[in-house]
Amino acid sequence: MSLQALILAGGTGSRLGALVEHSPKPFLSVGGNPFLQKIVERLINQGITDVIFCLGYKPKKIMDFFGDGSKWEMRFSYVLEENLMGTGGAIRGALQLIDGPDILVLNGDSFCYFDVYGIMKRHVESQSKATLTLLTVEEPDRFGLVEFNDKNEIVSFVEKDELNKVTSFINAGVYVLSKQLIMHIDPSKPISLEKEIFMSYLNDRMYSFVLNDNRFIDIGTPESLSVAERFFDER
Repeated sequence: MSLQALILAGGTGSRLGALVEHSPKPFLSVGGNPFLQKIVERLINQGITDVIFCLGYKPKKIMDFFGDGSKWEMRFSYVLEENLMGTGGAIRGALQLIDGPDILVLNGDSFCYFDVYGIMKRHVESQSKATLTLLTVEEPDRFGLVEFNDKNEIVSFVEKDELNKVTSFINAGVYVLSKQLIMHIDPSKPISLEKEIFMSYLNDRMYSFVLNDNRFIDIGTPESLSVAERFFDER
């Protein structure tokens, strides 16, 4: 598949405390391997061969481990941020490396069994600017929720402190974004993809794609990191 993927792996992981003193959060070991390796393996299984890593905090470990991608018969490239510019800013910083009209974007600290063919089909058929992968979880209170209509258009984001249970779908952290959208991100200041950019595209060709497989894990807290140790064994 010619679609590129971009992995956001630059955050400091401050909620993990001493666990990230010597390692970036997405590189923490899960089941004996870096968590990021699980994401890369899923990309391989979905036919992706070209990956851009957006890095900031302690990037050398990730770069030394993955190299140029030849070990995986892939192509890896890297964008390094001296000053963290938020998820939106990190994507904007990779603009010159994006070859096609669209790119698959993934959060490097969470994992789901994403469906590249399915989300791209929705994205292309809807002529979408941004298509978000959604799924349901048993404890949605940990996350913000996403509402969409019968045309799959995303109509609202419900913050954790405003949950009204009208939806049970969460953002799975896997998106297809148009290059045109990325070109319009302000490069001069930190900006959040989720809290600012997506909010500005409500009712403006932003669509949902719901996974059939609801298995999901993130490693943002010590508690969720410990659950991740069992997550892949239970598959």
